[in-house]
Amino acid sequence: MLLTMQTAYVSNARSMPNPERIDRVNETMRNIETVVHERNDAYYQLETGDSASPPMRTVTSFMGFTYKKQAEEHLEPPTEGTKEYEVPYLDGDAYMMQKLWAEKEFMKERDRKDIEAWEKVVTKEMRRYGKGGPRVFNRLE
Repeated sequence: MLLTMQTAYVSNARSMPNPERIDRVNETMRNIETVVHERNDAYYQLETGDSASPPMRTVTSFMGFTYKKQAEEHLEPPTEGTKEYEVPYLDGDAYMMQKLWAEKEFMKERDRKDIEAWEKVVTKEMRRYGKGGPRVFNRLE
């Protein structure tokens, strides 16, 4: 109803009074969904011992990254020789991708630490007049 009102106001080129009502309704609906899910979860745990939410599986992507994926029901049994779930060892390409990714993340962290150390040394006047900082660091904090 609120979205219909909003569309009507937009088509008439007028501003909708109190537009934050839509945000409050969305937040209320999320809270209601949370309460209903908790109730269903408690009910299923009492009745069956299982959770109401579907089980999660750990899946390894072709690049070697692992992530959680919701388990699905299949119409046919899985084919032989293919396994979607976690693989204990990675092939050569995925292994190299993992090494390069770790190196990239290490470089990002190193650059972030360098910038933080530089920000501690640089003063307001250095920024204002575009002057460089000291060339030799006697101490690093």
